[in-house]
Amino acid sequence: MDMQNALETAEKHARLRDGEKLVDVAAVAREEQKANEQGYALYKLKNKNKALFVQTIQENLDVLIRKEFLTNAELGFLFSLMPLVQLHSNGITDRETGQFMTVSEIAKYLNRDRTGISATIQSLLVKGILFELVDSQEIKEHKRSVTL
Repeated sequence: MDMQNALETAEKHARLRDGEKLVDVAAVAREEQKANEQGYALYKLKNKNKALFVQTIQENLDVLIRKEFLTNAELGFLFSLMPLVQLHSNGITDRETGQFMTVSEIAKYLNRDRTGISATIQSLLVKGILFELVDSQEIKEHKRSVTL
């Protein structure tokens, strides 16, 4: 064994001893070539970005804006709700508790008048942009939603 191989072997053993797992890059390249031939791809996993985000479909947004379907106030309101949109359900939720928010809670979060927020929400409900989830038991008992 020549000096270069002995040094590389010693370094590999030291890394393994220290808990670092080595990847045989040449073997990965061979496997990647096989995978590519079968229509697959290999990629290195990276640390995931934990930043919350909201996606919009640009084409839909473009139509809404160009057709003037939404007022500037409605667009601004929707934009201000983005930090509250829950991943997967798209529900408007309290970021600390994860609970769905009421109109009053949304108004408080946005530091706005509840009446104005309620009117904007009602307009977006009528236009089919927002959907309201209600407690069916509450409606049965009171004949309407009474949660504020």
